[in-house]
This record gives sequence, structure tokens and C-alpha cells, in this order.
Amino acid sequence: MNIVWTIDDTLRQTSDGLVTTAHWRVSAVDGEHSAGAYGSVGFTRGEDFTPYEQLTQKQVLGWCWKWGVGKDATEAALAANIEAQKHPTTASSGTRNHIVFYENTTERGSVTSNGGGVAYNSVSDYRMKENILPMSGALAKVLQLKPCTFNWKGSGSAGEGFIAHELAEVFPNAVTGEKDAVKPDGTIKPQGVDTSMLVAALVSAIQELKAEFDAYKATHP
Repeated sequence: MNIVWTIDDTLRQTSDGLVTTAHWRVSAVDGEHSAGAYGSVGFTRGEDFTPYEQLTQKQVLGWCWKWGVGKDATEAALAANIEAQKHPTTASSGTRNHIVFYENTTERGSVTSNGGGVAYNSVSDYRMKENILPMSGALAKVLQLKPCTFNWKGSGSAGEGFIAHELAEVFPNAVTGEKDAVKPDGTIKPQGVDTSMLVAALVSAIQELKAEFDAYKATHP
């Protein structure tokens, strides 16, 4: 089995080049079978501070393994994943992790399959949450949304959905990136949208409408 660790990207302070975050990736391949994991690790300044220009991928990976990523445990999980792929009859009734996403050592999501389909998961375990309250005011927020149709530049293909910066004004958690951001070479650094973040609000808005309708029926028999 061939296991390769890489650093996809680093975030650093512009003042002195201190690396604050590293985005890591690990891939395991054994013949036609493969598995992978992704994640990020945050750092604080330590005694072994190295200027950004002098950093090596090996050194940053060492920081990840030291301060956030369980190297042996991650590789063992990938190996187990590949073994499950090799012997599907022994795991046909279970869920298989194909990709796992981490923030430091905390699992944040995964891509899994169970023999009947593929699921793209974000963690939602009650043990990772606090201050849990019923949602309110969702209908008013949904009414502020501006769904639209459009054509993609370049291909001309039709699309429907939202404009990222407009959606961010109502549901900031559903949008990544900044309006009008550009890369160092001047090309567009596009914003992204995750419409799954709207589901809870849409469900709550429907419940509000149902309550209003029931109240109306009760007074207009």
C-alpha cells in the first residue's frame, strides 16, 4: 500500500510570514483501491519558528502530526477502508468511509457509502453542540431570499439558484469567500454557495406557515 501525505495550502500572517494554518491531504492506494482524508491544523508561534520562505513540506507535515493529526491512526483508518473495499462481502451491511475531513483532530465531515448509495456528510452530533434552541423567524429570512435564473458566462448554459453575495446577506453560513475577491494574478477568486445550509430554515419556515394556516382555519370554520 502506498500512502502519500501532502500540504495543499498554508495560511500565514503577512507581517512576518508566521504560518497559522496548514491544509493537509493524505491518499492511500493499493492496486485499484484507494482512500483519502483531508483536514486543516491551526498553529501558534513556537520556539522553532521558521521564516515562510525557508519552510519545507516535510517540516509543515511534522507540525501537523505533532499538533493535530494522528498520523498512525489516520493511516490505519485508510488501510481498514481499503480492506473493506477489497472484501465487500464482509462489510456489505456497514457504512464505509471513503473520505474523512478533519479540523485539527476533530472530524467535520465524510463521504461514505453503504451499498445503496453515496452520502456527503457534515457532522451533526448532539454531543458536539450546545445552546440548542428551536429556530424562530425563519419565514421572514426565507422571504428575503432572491432566487434567480441565469446563464453561465463562457458556456451559456442555463442555471438557477442564488447570487453568492446576496445570499450571504441573509444566510452568511451558506456562503464562502468574499465579494469581488481576486487571486494574485488578477483572476477571479469566486465565492461559493452550499445550499444544504438552507434546509433547516426552509423546514422551519414551512412549519411557521402550517401554524399560521392552522390558526386561520380555527377562526374560519
